[in-house]
Amino acid sequence: NQDDLRNLLDYVALGSIADSVPFIDENRILIKCGLKVLNQTDKEGLKALIVESGVDYGNLGTKEVNFALAPRINAAGRLDDPKLALELLLTDSESKAKYLSRKLSEINKYRQDVGDNILREAREFAFKQVEDEDNKVLVLASEDWNQGVIGIIASRLVDELNRPIIIISKKDGIGKGSGRSIKGFHLYKALELCKDILINFGGHQLAAGITIEYNKIPEFKSRINKIAQEFINEDDLNPELEVDAQISLSDINFNLIKDINVLEPFGSGNPQPVFCSFKNMIYDWQLVGQSREHLKLKIKEENKILEGIGFGLSKMGSQIFSESKVVDLAFNIELNKWNGSENIQLNIKGIKAIF
Repeated sequence: NQDDLRNLLDYVALGSIADSVPFIDENRILIKCGLKVLNQTDKEGLKALIVESGVDYGNLGTKEVNFALAPRINAAGRLDDPKLALELLLTDSESKAKYLSRKLSEINKYRQDVGDNILREAREFAFKQVEDEDNKVLVLASEDWNQGVIGIIASRLVDELNRPIIIISKKDGIGKGSGRSIKGFHLYKALELCKDILINFGGHQLAAGITIEYNKIPEFKSRINKIAQEFINEDDLNPELEVDAQISLSDINFNLIKDINVLEPFGSGNPQPVFCSFKNMIYDWQLVGQSREHLKLKIKEENKILEGIGFGLSKMGSQIFSESKVVDLAFNIELNKWNGSENIQLNIKGIKAIF
């Protein structure tokens, strides 16, 4: 029955977005249709999850699924019992759905707190390893790190440092690790060359998992870095940012955003367009966020002022202030919806000071 199948498209969209399947061909069509069904879902579990997540019911897109819904579902499997998420998705009881969605939010909050603590510690280890040993592949291990979140931490550090990262959680003499790589370094093939000292491993070019005896971690770290010397050069460690088009700030308006949104849904295989604009005047800037890790900007071109946000770009603030207030920018163009109003916002992906 086609109606029955259509009624399952909200699950299809949720699972596809959360699992980062490529947004191409029939997947893109299924996700696009699935988001429409998700925004009108009558499933008690999904409705409760949406309300609990605090997102705008009826206006859900890939970002809301990625950053609000999916983390709550995934948190159950990372730190608790994955059956909690399954029960939520299958229940017909409104009261049970509300209870389970609250429970998943609590687990996710705990996951965030645990992850933030591990990230701070792992970041310190990583910087020290880069400075002291100049390793191209960073192998970081601790007995205090929860295995359920190390994959997320590896992804965050790869984004920050642009080099392969393997995070290992140690327990009872055994280390279980999660690795993320960069373009040009095939992580799985590198692990194959180390398989004699690994208990188990699996994965693909950009992500992998390992199991290793605790006392063999130093040897593994040395071996994989020798392999990396053959395949990773200094240019590979400089992040690449692909830009789709150059634009003047004066050409950015609500009609342009409407045209861009025709290309939705955005995700793996169909990313948001990245624009660049040259010689922009920074009118004002400040650091925002709980740890002041994000950079908020006001950007001026002639009589037009636009707001921008650079997530994780706090280090650029001092550079803009001390060196220059004229910059080249790379960014996504988005709508920022807050308290019932809509404003154009540039999601800053890269900044280069000019003069």
